[in-house]
Amino acid sequence: RKTSHPCRDAMETCKFKVRLIIHALEYVPLGSGSFFIKIKWGTRVNRKVDFSDTVEVQSYNVPWNAEFEHICSFDVEKKTQKIHKKLIRLSIRQQAKGRFTTFKRVGVVNCNLAEYVGFGEKTERYLLEKTMFNSILKVTIDSEQLTGTPLRRVQPQPDNEIRKLMEPKEKQKETEREKDKHRPDINSMQLAFFNAAIGAEARAGHNSTSPFMEAIQSSRKSNATVVSGIIERITGAVETSTGPAAISSPFPD
Repeated sequence: RKTSHPCRDAMETCKFKVRLIIHALEYVPLGSGSFFIKIKWGTRVNRKVDFSDTVEVQSYNVPWNAEFEHICSFDVEKKTQKIHKKLIRLSIRQQAKGRFTTFKRVGVVNCNLAEYVGFGEKTERYLLEKTMFNSILKVTIDSEQLTGTPLRRVQPQPDNEIRKLMEPKEKQKETEREKDKHRPDINSMQLAFFNAAIGAEARAGHNSTSPFMEAIQSSRKSNATVVSGIIERITGAVETSTGPAAISSPFPD
């Protein structure tokens, strides 16, 4: 008597109609040339193969805007609804000048369809692999389930770090400005030192161009607000100073 395999009992085969739209190859470092794409649906020997039209480079882009459809079978775990990997291979090829049967491969893109089925239409950009170009292939993948238990797939939410990177730059700038409001420009010990230095120099009758006062100013050049305040206080102290009471020092005499 034949018995079914326990692993097979836990698996289910679901069929999806996959729609693939190849928009364009972007950032091509060539001013001219003809390109086409070979599409391999799966890794089996009897897999389906499609070809796009041959298109010329236009402003360093190759616009295909070609659409392809294929019925794909996926192995799905019944308990977790995990879809096993299914790859399609997009091979970008450049046609040789004056020869219709000769070409050279520019790069490839391996796309796992299991990451897209059940989520609706998604547009992605892939960096070419095995290539000398830093070109990007823009594609859109859409799917419709035909057979099997309906899958309930939820788009994964980004974590806090990724969500922070996805925030608009203006919002990040506002957050930084709010932090700057609560950040002191100068700590209490530095302020006490500056008050004492200013009082001592005013009592001595030195002006703002003395070597000691210039050293104080240069030490705080990174904070324009504090520097300007110190200069104003020095100038006022020198002009109106009649003794130690002109500017109070935080340290006892």
